[in-house]
Amino acid sequence: KQELVRNVYRIGYEECGSDFLASVFESIEIKRLWPVYNYSQKRWEHQYGLFSYEDQNGILHLAIERKRKNFIPLHTFNFLIEGHTLLRQLMKEFHLCPRYCFLQTSGRCVGIEENYCHGVCEGHEDIDVYNKRVSDALAHLKNNLPSFALVEPGRKPGEQCYVLLEDGKFYGMGYVEEPLEMMEKEYLKKILTPYPGNELIRSMILRQ
Repeated sequence: KQELVRNVYRIGYEECGSDFLASVFESIEIKRLWPVYNYSQKRWEHQYGLFSYEDQNGILHLAIERKRKNFIPLHTFNFLIEGHTLLRQLMKEFHLCPRYCFLQTSGRCVGIEENYCHGVCEGHEDIDVYNKRVSDALAHLKNNLPSFALVEPGRKPGEQCYVLLEDGKFYGMGYVEEPLEMMEKEYLKKILTPYPGNELIRSMILRQ
């Protein structure tokens, strides 16, 4: 603590409309400033992500893997089992091959035996037809990610704060003097301040 005190030369603050908004702004500032003496939130991130890639034969694969730097996941999870559960749901609903979802590594394709894989893994299905179902599965996943705005108290009477979550990701927030008559997402994006999102902020918004 004495070392911290010796290195402080200025104290500033940002007024917020609620404890929730203060927590969101705190997380934004920790990620932006990366303060030396603040260890909070520097490591809290979802550990796993859903990734998609195309192999040398042109077949689209889906995989649940640990998050890696410079690779943007399509969706994120706290636990591996959460990712596998979602992937199995997509696999059954869109008739995807368990081999190309990395949920089976040996033996005859379980999907063929259970009549949901159409045989792309054995050359019995056109690759473009299979890839179309993979794309449909990813579009379905994206369309079901939440997009909504939270309306929070402002810093003074007559003011409100809007916090926008877009496709399951934190977009930004901002204070507005008068209640908005238009709540369309694209209109909100024009008047809010975008901020870099992180998994903790997203979780806080979803719990609010």
